[in-house]
Amino acid sequence: MIRVSKALANQILGTQAKPKSTTRKREARTKRKPDLRPLERDIQKDILAYLRSVGGVWAVRVNSAGVKLPGRNGKTGFYRSNDRPGCPDIIACVDGRFVVIEVKRPGEEPTFEQRSCHVDIAYAGGITIVAHSVHDVVEWIDAARRRGA
Repeated sequence: MIRVSKALANQILGTQAKPKSTTRKREARTKRKPDLRPLERDIQKDILAYLRSVGGVWAVRVNSAGVKLPGRNGKTGFYRSNDRPGCPDIIACVDGRFVVIEVKRPGEEPTFEQRSCHVDIAYAGGITIVAHSVHDVVEWIDAARRRGA
């Protein structure tokens, strides 16, 4: 058996070696601009602090985390802390009205599952607010109280 270098084999076969991919190097060189929008968890904290400081309001944050746990026969299963996908981030009672608040970063919108949950809540007589900041909630409560709702 004769050993032939790749370069010689390429010459004999008339092919060229594939150029090395520079994609990784290019990606490493290009820096992403930092996302300066506030995080959803920080917006939630601000909204909850505001709601707890206002009279006539009760509010709680809904923990919607999921975790992988070992299941039967050694298989791993994904378990939610609640049974409904799209559950809102904050549940509140504002002046006797059932209100849910979906918190999103500025420029983001609710997912299909979240919108579906909002529709179900509206059918049940509840109110849904999609808040991108604490100001959205402040404006809604002020408007609701001016209307006398």
